[in-house]
Amino acid sequence: MNPIVIAALVFGIFVLFILSILILAIYLKRSSKIKYYVVDDQLVPIKGGSYTVDEQAMKTLAKRLTSNGWVLHSKPTCPWCIRQIEMFGHSSKYLNIKECDEGCEGIHLYPTWTNGERQEPGTRSIENLKDLLNRSF
Repeated sequence: MNPIVIAALVFGIFVLFILSILILAIYLKRSSKIKYYVVDDQLVPIKGGSYTVDEQAMKTLAKRLTSNGWVLHSKPTCPWCIRQIEMFGHSSKYLNIKECDEGCEGIHLYPTWTNGERQEPGTRSIENLKDLLNRSF
């Protein structure tokens, strides 16, 4: 075999190897941008910082939480609070949200859902919030 052909093949394999490493590096960099938050003691991935929600179901849930006396105590600088509100999408306007810029009396962790004397601290999943409604009274 001609030495020029062999050199061309080796160079081609080397270029393919370098390209595959670059593609892998780009993939790993993008996948490392997936962030996680804790809901009900489980890690849940956040892809792109947004949620896919069924707006009608979230509107119904938000209205039921409010009508059953649940209040979400939140701080504007709290990332967990922001995530909890974002879970509701546009239906968050139906939630009873109390902003605690300087803190709220009796609330030590944010976000916290309250109903009378009952407190449920932490970011809650949709399923957990539905359970709260079923156990409200």
